[in-house]
Amino acid sequence: MANYGSLESRVQRKSLMDRVKTAEECIGFFKNGMDIGWSGFTPAGYPKALPIALADHVEKNNLQGKLKFNLFIGASVGAETEDRWATLDMIDRRWPYQTGKNIAKGINTGKIRMGDKHLSLFAQDLGYGFYTPKIDIAIIEVSEILADGSLVPTTSCGVAATIWRWIYCECGCWWTSQRSFQKFNCIYRGSSGHNARPV
Repeated sequence: MANYGSLESRVQRKSLMDRVKTAEECIGFFKNGMDIGWSGFTPAGYPKALPIALADHVEKNNLQGKLKFNLFIGASVGAETEDRWATLDMIDRRWPYQTGKNIAKGINTGKIRMGDKHLSLFAQDLGYGFYTPKIDIAIIEVSEILADGSLVPTTSCGVAATIWRWIYCECGCWWTSQRSFQKFNCIYRGSSGHNARPV
């Protein structure tokens, strides 16, 4: 197996190396009220570095309630990200599922607008534009970027195939640096709606 420990070995499309930024360098791309999509489905395959850096930024600069986002994630994610965002009043809307004491409290008090949707229908409806006309930024955890520019998601894609827009690929998590996830996921996007065909 190749050495996946270095960023250079995992970003095989070398023309993208000049676009590599730290999570902290990306904070300026995020504006109040943006619609953000995350990869992940339960506490697996979700981004960690950038959401934590955004929370640190809000906390350090006393921006609680002033930098809020609408989150569109395939399911629940880790408490160190989503639940912390709820504590810092960074979530305006959340679809379609959540887990965590602080986010539940925010929903139950009306501070966070929550929309519940069966997870099997959410990605399709998101793609139809039912919840937002577009995702402003997608944050996707990947293990590699291949030479042709293809992304190799980690253990859980969630709605990743639906939220491609402007993408921040988190390619530096400790455990993704230990292995390749090529051929781990199979993503198929066929026709939709009335034109849908069996796979």
